[in-house]
Amino acid sequence: MSDAVKAELLLPSALGPAELDVWHAFMKAEPDLTRAFLSPEFALACEQAFGRVEVAIFHQAGEILGFFPFQFESGAKAVLRSAVRIGGELCDNAGLIARPGFAIPPTRLLKLCRLSALYVTHLTQSQTARGLQAEDAEVGHLIDLSEGSAAYFTELSLREQEFVGDTRRRQRRASEALGEMRFETLKAASAGDALTIIERKRRQYARTKTKDPFGQPGNTRLIEALIATASKQCQPIIHRLSAEQGVIAQHLGLGCGSCLNYWFPVYDPAVGSFAPGRLLLWSILENAEMAGIRLIDRGAGDTPAKRSFSNAQQMLGRALWTTGRPNSYLPRVLRSLRWRLDRPKG
Repeated sequence: MSDAVKAELLLPSALGPAELDVWHAFMKAEPDLTRAFLSPEFALACEQAFGRVEVAIFHQAGEILGFFPFQFESGAKAVLRSAVRIGGELCDNAGLIARPGFAIPPTRLLKLCRLSALYVTHLTQSQTARGLQAEDAEVGHLIDLSEGSAAYFTELSLREQEFVGDTRRRQRRASEALGEMRFETLKAASAGDALTIIERKRRQYARTKTKDPFGQPGNTRLIEALIATASKQCQPIIHRLSAEQGVIAQHLGLGCGSCLNYWFPVYDPAVGSFAPGRLLLWSILENAEMAGIRLIDRGAGDTPAKRSFSNAQQMLGRALWTTGRPNSYLPRVLRSLRWRLDRPKG
C-alpha cells in the first residue's frame, strides 16, 4: 500500500451524497459486502443511538479507496481511542468496505484511524484479502436461494429428509390445532411493531437465561433509529406467522438488496411444541423468491437449527489489534479476558 494513502475521520452524518454513492457502489461490487450492517445507513443509525461513532474514509490522490466505521463503548474509551466494531453486539457483519483490490494491514488501519486498540468480531470472510487478518473465526450459516425457492426445497428434501418430513408434520398439526396459518411481511415496519418483537425477545432471553443485549438502552435506541432511517440498503423487515388465535412467531431482520440478515426471531412459547420459529422460517423461504430474497445470512453460530436449513457456510473472524503503546495495554488485557469468557464451549 502506498504511503500516499490517507484517512479522514468523520461522523456518519457528515458524509455527503457523493461519498454515500461510492460506499453503496463498493457494497454492490463484493457479495459479502452486500449486508445491511455494512451500510452507511447502519452507521448513521448507530451514531443516533450511541454517539461516539466515526467513519474512516481512505483516499489517495483525491480518489476514495474505502470506508471503515467503528465506535467507542464509552467516553473513557473514546479518550483512550479503544474502539469496537460499529453497532457493537448487535452487528452481525463487520469490516472494511472498499473497492476491489484495496488492502490495508491492521497496524496501518489503527494508525490512520488514530486508534490505540480495536476489538472486532464478525469480520466478513473476504477481509483477509483486504489485509485484515483475523486471529480466530467461527462458523456462520447461509441459506443460498440463488436458484429459487423450489430448487432450494428440492435439494433440502434430498439432504434433510427426516427434517423436512418432521417440519411438514408440524405444519399439519399446527393447522389442525390452531387454525389456518397466515404469513405476512411488513417492509414498512413501525417502531411499535419492532419494539414489540424486542420486548418478547427479552422475555425469551429471561426464560432461557441467555444474555440480554437490550439491557443496554442504546441497543433499543438503535432499533428505533433503524426504523427511522430505513432504506433499500438497510431495511428493517418484519415477518409474521399467525393462526386464528393470533401471532405465533415473528422475526425482525435487516434487508440489503437481495440479502436478508436473519436477526431477532421470537415465538409464542404456548405453542412451542409446533416449532413455530421453524415454521416461520419455512414460510419466509417459501415466499423468498417473490420477495426478491436470494440469500439469508444467519450470522455466527453453529447450532442444529441453523445447520438444518443451511446450504452454505461462511467464516466470521475475530481479532483484537493494538498499537503496543502504553494506552493500548489495558484494552488488550480486558478484551483478552472477555474473549476467553465469551469463547464457545465444547
